Amino acid sequence: MEIKLKNIEKNYNDLSVIKNFNISFSSDKVHCIFGPSGSGKSTLLNIITKLENINSGEIEGTENKKFSYVFQEDRLLPWLNVEENIEFVLESSHGKNEAKEKAKECIELVKLSKFAKNFPRELSGGMKQRVAIARAIAYDGDIFVMDEPFKALEMELKKVLMDYIVEYCYNNNKLLIYTTHDAFEAVYMSDNLYVFDGPPLKLKKQINIELPFKERRINISEVKKLMEILEK
Repeated sequence: MEIKLKNIEKNYNDLSVIKNFNISFSSDKVHCIFGPSGSGKSTLLNIITKLENINSGEIEGTENKKFSYVFQEDRLLPWLNVEENIEFVLESSHGKNEAKEKAKECIELVKLSKFAKNFPRELSGGMKQRVAIARAIAYDGDIFVMDEPFKALEMELKKVLMDYIVEYCYNNNKLLIYTTHDAFEAVYMSDNLYVFDGPPLKLKKQINIELPFKERRINISEVKKLMEILEK
């Protein structure tokens, strides 16, 4: 599976957010969009998922594809509890009992089983973000798009979720694109690391992480060495 963006232009009134932009993403790699807040990273993800219209250009490879999207904000339905928020995205593709079982598995993954009946107003910001991640996993899109997905999560849980998501996407031929401005998240998860500035969104450099993900998982000291490349 491959997504191609060709000559993309996106403006907000007089502000050029993305200009003459070309990039491609394939499902055999994990792709990280790295850069400061306000550079256009979220807009790029919204264009890929077609939540934002473009002024000009072409997008190839997203036809008839399902997206699992983790937004910066949790976007949970406030009138549904944790379990129901996840079951909601499964209603059209799963039977009731199957949806409940799938929701339970995903809630356990993000370590929120004790809070399955709680409503969003009863959760902390980090807990709500974990529900949003669980919901994206449950939905099981062809393309996983994640916008700063691990903010407000403590390192131990963050690493568990990063490991699961990367392995899941590798094993199931899912295309994974995520944004971050955290250097550890950038080099730990990704195979292709794109360092951007903007607006307009501009590629400063592309870094190919050669150390296999399985080695990154067990050798954090090597990950820390890789983080130095972002400072050069």
